[in-house]
Amino acid sequence: MRRGQLLFLIGVCACASLKTGSIQMNGDEYKAVDLDFENCAMGKSYKFIEVMVPVEFKLSKHDNDGFCEYRFAYKNEAIFYVSSNTFSGSMLNYENRLKNHISTYSTNRSENDTIRNNGREMNGKYWLEWINGGYAIGYFNADDSLKFEETLASIKLSN
Repeated sequence: MRRGQLLFLIGVCACASLKTGSIQMNGDEYKAVDLDFENCAMGKSYKFIEVMVPVEFKLSKHDNDGFCEYRFAYKNEAIFYVSSNTFSGSMLNYENRLKNHISTYSTNRSENDTIRNNGREMNGKYWLEWINGGYAIGYFNADDSLKFEETLASIKLSN
């Protein structure tokens, strides 16, 4: 393993913990992952987000001006993400939002407000971005959008 790969692996492991075992939901295998937003949530009411994601992913963390985003990349090139950036969402879906005339989301919202944008990309694959109070979740380049519906419903916030 090269030094850069080892540092990347250590960085991700320090911010996310994979729970042991997996479960079956609607015939698919899912794994619970705890994501650490304690140092990047910028005044949010949570420190951790637990999410059930389809297995066989590569996890990465991206820091952007005090916001954090975790990305779960799959072999079929689909990406599921969880972000603390509720103002402009993920850069993954920036072009998709612009096609719907959305560049950023209003800052005049409460933690109870929900915004959901979704559609089909030019390549026929699906995208979604859901601003749910104090966090953003979504997917990009998904062959089967229903694969992530269980993941979207599994979100749990904790301190």
